[in-house]
Amino acid sequence: MMCSMKWFLDRSKIVSQLPDRHAPLPRNREGVSSYVRARQAREISCVAPGTSAGREAAKLRGVRLGRPPALTPDQVALGRRLVDEGTSVRAAIRVLRCHHATLYRALGATADVTRSG
Repeated sequence: MMCSMKWFLDRSKIVSQLPDRHAPLPRNREGVSSYVRARQAREISCVAPGTSAGREAAKLRGVRLGRPPALTPDQVALGRRLVDEGTSVRAAIRVLRCHHATLYRALGATADVTRSG
């Protein structure tokens, strides 16, 4: 019992010397949730500007962000050629081994495509 009391007194002395940003959590639920919201807002205000700046710098260096494209430019060109020659999109996707929506999206980025079966 004596050991745990000494530990508690040491910790309470340390906690009382901490600045406000390290204040202990409130005891009631509303206080805890407001404390958490305040900490989240502070983190967002600190992290978001740096993240945005890093993303912009990467774009300027030519880094492509996000998920890589499912089709390479050569595959899109092949899909375009097949569709222009009269092959159905369904037949073209079997050659390209992709989903039909992927090919429509890739071809739609360059020109309109008629959706024939």
